[in-house]
This record gives sequence, structure tokens and C-alpha cells, in this order.
Amino acid sequence: MSRKSNKKPGVGMTVQCEFDKVLAQPDICLACENPASENRIDYSIYNKFYTQKVIVKFPVCQACYDAKKQYVNLVPIFIVGAIVMALSIYSIFNQPNYINFSRTLFIVLGVIWLAILSGYLIYMYLYAKRNNTLDVVSRIKRLQTAVSAKKLVSPKRKRRGVVTLFFTNKKFARAFKKLNNGKYV
Repeated sequence: MSRKSNKKPGVGMTVQCEFDKVLAQPDICLACENPASENRIDYSIYNKFYTQKVIVKFPVCQACYDAKKQYVNLVPIFIVGAIVMALSIYSIFNQPNYINFSRTLFIVLGVIWLAILSGYLIYMYLYAKRNNTLDVVSRIKRLQTAVSAKKLVSPKRKRRGVVTLFFTNKKFARAFKKLNNGKYV
């Protein structure tokens, strides 16, 4: 039994197993080892060329599932907000010729638009700050790093598929390996 991974040594286990359509799942949470609820979180696994995809439904406990639903990721919201704000400011100072408003009215409308956009971004920041408690953020970080795909060969007509997954939760990895007749890589 050799254990290797691209992450820190001793942090997790890499398991390889064959499968037809589904992979058996243990009754523990993927991230925190608590007993799993009936809730599942989907993970998409791709081959190295991104031409094949398999969706695996991993079990999670109720607390991790609720944290996933509650978490607000501000990064994409602020990126889109910054792009829209920059384009809006550019538009305010460079009024297109096909808009027949007076220059003053166009600037006033632009400032109102920027105030609405700024208000929305401030609201989302406050909403995320309220929802993203320390427990929620720590559970989300564990969920995001709990499993990563190393290799995928999709099942064909007469050939079983092979999937190689890295798990940070060793207890889950051992149970997953046992249920799917896998091996450590």
C-alpha cells in the first residue's frame, strides 16, 4: 500500500477504483467524518482533456450541507461589479452620439446608476458577512478541498471505468476504497 499525492504528505489518501455507473458511498460526511444525512453534494470529475465528465454525489452531514447552501462567494460578485462599474464610468464620461439626452441629464442618470450599483455591492458584502460565519467558512474550505480528481477513464460498452480520487479525509477514503473494491495509489 503506497500513499502518494500532490498535496502535503500525510494529509490525505489517493484511491483508485473501477466503476460501471455509480460509486458506492460511505455513511459518513465527506468533509468532517460526522454521520452523513440523506443530502449529497455533486462533484464533477473530468478526464485530462475535459472531453468526458462524470458527476459523483458524495454524502455530507446536515451541517456541511447547510453551510454550502448558506455560503455567499463574494469574489465573482465583486469582479462583475467592478467591470460593470468601470464600463459605467467610461460611458458617463464618453456619452455615445446615438443617445439624445442632454449631457447633464446623462451624467445625473449615470451617477444614479452608480449609486444603485454601489448600494447593491454594499448590500451583498453585508449579506455575506452575516451569512459567512467562521463555522460556515471552515466547513466550505473543508468541502472544497475534501476531494480532487486525479484521473478518469469513463466506462465504455464492455469496459469498466476507472477513477482516481484524492481524499483529505482518511476515514472517508478507507471506507470509499472498501465499498468500491479500490486500491491505494
